[in-house]
Amino acid sequence: MNVKTECRQEAAGFTIMELIVAMGLLVVVISAFTAVLNSIRSIETTYGYETKSIVVLNNMIERLEAGKSWNQEKVSEILKDEFTKSDLSDQSGFHPECHVEADKIYAAIIKMNGKPMAKVEFKR
Repeated sequence: MNVKTECRQEAAGFTIMELIVAMGLLVVVISAFTAVLNSIRSIETTYGYETKSIVVLNNMIERLEAGKSWNQEKVSEILKDEFTKSDLSDQSGFHPECHVEADKIYAAIIKMNGKPMAKVEFKR
């Protein structure tokens, strides 16, 4: 009796269905990564504006401390000068604001929505 044993070789590689599933997963991962990067970029921009606003107010305070006396007009003048020197003056939607309420002088950098990005108050 003659017995022959046949051994079939399996073809190496992936099926089309496996490739389609892998490409779909890759698209999902890339989309999520892109969304995260855009969020990080937005947060970085916002914090950059806040940092610049704080620097403007800090410079204004240092200039006021160097002077002998100051009032609302002086605070407003120095705030506008420091704001003009900063990068914020090139950005639309930001503006300096200085006003008096009761016995306090408020100086702030205001955002597009009318809320302060950074604010400082002085007692007169």
